[in-house]
Parts: sequence; C-alpha cells; structure tokens
Amino acid sequence: MKQVAFGNMNTIYTNDGLVLPQRLDLRDGNEKVSVILNNLVNKWMLYLKDKSKFFEIYLKQWDDYSKILIIYLEDVINSLRYNETITLWGSLGRVKRLYLNDINDLIDMYTYWKLHNINEEIKLLQKQFSSI
Repeated sequence: MKQVAFGNMNTIYTNDGLVLPQRLDLRDGNEKVSVILNNLVNKWMLYLKDKSKFFEIYLKQWDDYSKILIIYLEDVINSLRYNETITLWGSLGRVKRLYLNDINDLIDMYTYWKLHNINEEIKLLQKQFSSI
C-alpha cells in the first residue's frame, strides 16, 4: 500500500545547488496577495472617474491585506525604476505586465492610497475625540 501525504512545506532546489524549504500558500487563488494586487492595479488603470474615490470603492473588500499590498506596490515601483519588466499574476492565468512607462500611473496609485490611509486615520481620530 502506498501512502501519499500533503503538507504545507515545499522544497526548492536552486541552480547553485541549495535546497531551501518554502511554505506553501494554502489560500484560495483569489485570496492570494499577488492576485489581489493584480486586480487592484488593473482596476486602477481602467478607472476613469475621480481617483480620490477609488480606494473607498475597491479597497474595502481587501482591507485585511492593505498593509502588505502597499509594500508590494512599493516594490513594483522600485523595480520599474530600474527598468525591470514586472508581471503580476492573476487568477485563471490572467497577467498584467508593467513597464517603465507605467510608473507614473503606479506612483499616482501609491500617492492616492497613502492619502486615503491618512484620511481614514483622521476619521478614526475624529470619532475618538468626539466620544470624549
């Protein structure tokens, strides 16, 4: 009788002979940060209305991932500054390729995101002070 076991660790073999353990992301594909970032960037690039309202509309569903997503976005922007091409992987094989000429859109996205976070903090502080 053969036994098959599944775990949450994977073994990575590098080109230079290193063997490294890697934890598998067991979340559903649509809940992976890479897919969420792909969706968010795609929606940002296609959004034609007032950009200051974008995060009020779209970030609520991914609010739990907000802190890690903005770090990923910073990494994407920094990579583009070095003229690297970035491929964001989405669900069902969809990809978004980003090039140096996309950097201004992403910097705008980052700036509006930071402003949104500041506005949310101000609202929270106003609530706290109004209850005193």
